[in-house]
Amino acid sequence: MNITIDDQPEGVRRYQHLRPAGRREDRCGAACADTRWFCTLAGGHRGPHVAHSRLRRVQAVWDGPATSREVSRRPSKPKEPTGLPVRSPRTALELLKDVSWRLLSSAEEIALIVFFLAFVWFAIDWLRLIFSG
Repeated sequence: MNITIDDQPEGVRRYQHLRPAGRREDRCGAACADTRWFCTLAGGHRGPHVAHSRLRRVQAVWDGPATSREVSRRPSKPKEPTGLPVRSPRTALELLKDVSWRLLSSAEEIALIVFFLAFVWFAIDWLRLIFSG
């Protein structure tokens, strides 16, 4: 028996109740002859082989040997972190250097910081003159 959705859609509908193996389970993987479909049921299942599409719809049903092609999930490699690497500075001097490089990356920023510090000094000086006199 070899039924595909293209040849016999009514025959395939009888097997719509069968669900594919979960993501972490080993799949049977038996190949359907002369098609691109592979069995998506759990390994060691009973009954006919069933191939599902990505949307979990039955695409083909066939009989065949249970161990024609064993497909097992390879253990996934550990995920690598994404983004910038997290690195903490070793000393206070390195921390100060990192902060200064971030703040003073251009001549305009240096000029703005100098003007800001001059304004703060000027404001403090005037406040001192107002309240002392």
